[in-house]
Amino acid sequence: MRRTPFFPSVNNVPGRAFNISFLEEIILGWEGEDLFKFGTTIIPFTADDVALILGVPSVGRDVPISDPVQKYVLHSQFSNTQKFDRECIKNLIHGIIKSNKTDDVANIVRLWILLLLSTFLALRTNFTCPPQMLHCLDDLNRVKDFAWADGFQKLILNKMDDAHEAAKNKICGVKTLAKLNNKSDLQGKSFIYGCSAALCVWLLELTRLQRPIHKIVFPHILRWEAPKKRKVQVRAENLKAEQILVNLIPHSKEE
Repeated sequence: MRRTPFFPSVNNVPGRAFNISFLEEIILGWEGEDLFKFGTTIIPFTADDVALILGVPSVGRDVPISDPVQKYVLHSQFSNTQKFDRECIKNLIHGIIKSNKTDDVANIVRLWILLLLSTFLALRTNFTCPPQMLHCLDDLNRVKDFAWADGFQKLILNKMDDAHEAAKNKICGVKTLAKLNNKSDLQGKSFIYGCSAALCVWLLELTRLQRPIHKIVFPHILRWEAPKKRKVQVRAENLKAEQILVNLIPHSKEE
């Protein structure tokens, strides 16, 4: 696991979830494609930003999110598995641990990464990641060669049009957890794929609406906690140009 870009995330998931209203502020500023407007300033949400925030590479081999689904290593290793969702992945990990198969380290690593993808980094409404991503886990020696940040950025923006429409019309807010009712078309439109926390941290990094809990910690997502209620009152649309950074600047240790 240490050889993959996901090792820092194993024991360092942010402790506080960002609330829906804060995320909705960002979505309301969406201008199309990767552009967001805060006050009068329009800023792109880039793969490089996601790389700094989540600590994964932004260049390398493409991470597939919409290609035709094929049979991957995990499918062959667990042939009875129909869908790799959160509960299924947990059960498979527990099963391997109980079996004491010391030679099954590779599958444990694959499943741990898949659990991170399905619950935090690349989740969809049913706590699964895009099944095409399983291709990136076939050869563990090449996991680090993929442009994960680019894939995560594309996934976050994938349903932004629907989410923006829902937020703009104040239909029902933005659902990012299992509370989403999949039978409701309106709620389905308000759900964004991927790591919504990365989008929230991006706004905090750009605006400094509050002070980070840690100043020099990598990846950047570990520097922040969610704004406490009534702590951050400034609406994104009212931000002034002098309150906004043009882009995130990497620390010398990150270059």
